Amino acid sequence: MHRLVPAVTVIAVLTTRPVRGAEVEEVPATPLRQSLGPHLYIPRDGVPDPFTASFIASSSGFATGSAKGPTFDLQGKPVNLENYKILAYSQVFAGQWGIADFWALRLRLLGSIYSGTNTPGLVGVGVNGLVRGSFGTTFGFNLADRLRLGLVVDVVWGPSVAISILDTIRQSVSSGRVDTLVEMALFQAAVELDLRELGSIPLGIGAEYSAGYSLGRARFRRYVAGLGFFYTGRRGLTLGLDLAYRRAPLGTQEVFVSSFSGVFSLRYTFD
Repeated sequence: MHRLVPAVTVIAVLTTRPVRGAEVEEVPATPLRQSLGPHLYIPRDGVPDPFTASFIASSSGFATGSAKGPTFDLQGKPVNLENYKILAYSQVFAGQWGIADFWALRLRLLGSIYSGTNTPGLVGVGVNGLVRGSFGTTFGFNLADRLRLGLVVDVVWGPSVAISILDTIRQSVSSGRVDTLVEMALFQAAVELDLRELGSIPLGIGAEYSAGYSLGRARFRRYVAGLGFFYTGRRGLTLGLDLAYRRAPLGTQEVFVSSFSGVFSLRYTFD
């Protein structure tokens, strides 16, 4: 299966001055591109940002999920409802080049595999792998000292490979190719707190929410709520763990999966 996902996101980031007794670390004479006022933004995998800093990054994640879904007979007709159990692993490599303070280009490569772990999951879901490559650009502008507006455009393309017992039986007498085009609108929000700016603890805490809806004929909805913990003791280094709850459809099946995931992220930012 090949999937093309163009996505356009408009992002606004606002920071406020922390109230505390200790002094905030002095802002460099030339602020980093990832900073807004005195705050250094903590990059997140799940929510794009309007900053144009240059970086290289790697993320690895595991997820486990379950869903109520139909079982099928050999003709593909639903027979009964069963509980699907699914396990997934993903790996992401990304890089961005900040051409100017207001413009950046980036590349991203995602590999993922998921499989059913019980009998209904193996029969109805099988083993699925996908590889996604994406090219994107960011335009960002500071509207005020603590307010930045950005436009993020990404085009994603890549093949999927599925090994499904049911599909193998149904396709044993014919062969073909399936192409799907998904145009999606994303609505996302994130908030974060860096304890280092309030004292001496190098810990950043961030929360996010994302909702995605297809714009074309293909019916698709995705919801993600996440919480992240990051080391903030060194400028330019992002090291942390993102925990997330996700609800989304599973491939072409009318099965919505509720899953929990943990993603370990490592990113180094060049300014």
